[in-house]
Amino acid sequence: MKSFNILTMAVAILIAASTFVSCKKDKDTPAPNAFMQGNWEGKYGYGNAEPDTYFALEINSNGTLQVKSGDKNNPYVSAGTWTLQEDVFKVVYHSDDNEDLNLAAKLNEAKTELTGSWGFGKEDAGMGDFIVTKK
Repeated sequence: MKSFNILTMAVAILIAASTFVSCKKDKDTPAPNAFMQGNWEGKYGYGNAEPDTYFALEINSNGTLQVKSGDKNNPYVSAGTWTLQEDVFKVVYHSDDNEDLNLAAKLNEAKTELTGSWGFGKEDAGMGDFIVTKK
């Protein structure tokens, strides 16, 4: 009789433990920065000049993007990666001219506009300004 009580207790513990493990469900949660995905269009400029040249970002939710610049109808297209930490947006991409370029921008509170600067290399963003708006 004593072995029956111990066996019963052991089985009850195993059943109780398995219910905690087997009931967990995976949820499809969107990436925290998924709202960035889409097309952003605007202009960029050199030095202190007002941005006046076509510039666009095609942002993917997986951290990749395409940068389009120059002629809107036949732009230069470059691939790169992006990050967003709080309201600081950063990009590194590789141009057709075999150069690394970067962007550093601030995302506005409405999450519809990026304003910042661009530069050569992976970190120095001091060559000019840009502004893009989500379409």
